[in-house]
Amino acid sequence: MNNTELNHKYTPEELNETNAKIIEFFNALPDAEFTTLKNLIIARHEVIESHLVQLNESQRKAFVNLELEKNQFLTEEIQKILEEAKSDLAHFVRSRSAAKKYK
Repeated sequence: MNNTELNHKYTPEELNETNAKIIEFFNALPDAEFTTLKNLIIARHEVIESHLVQLNESQRKAFVNLELEKNQFLTEEIQKILEEAKSDLAHFVRSRSAAKKYK
């Protein structure tokens, strides 16, 4: 993941910094802690909410339209992690069951 995937031409500096932390998280997978991701997503939401109140109507509309695309991308990336974690857990459970049969 890189900066262009979460930032756009209206991204404020504070959101850029938060996005950089999210990108760093994704690039550190699979060693990253999911509590960290949750906290980063909450921080990102708060930065966006704070920024929106500072914009006039046309700026807000432009920002939101671009931000929706970035949010969709982020949602898809998190969904991939979730699916991978489910697959890993299912594999672990099957392996554990197989190992118990050999005891």
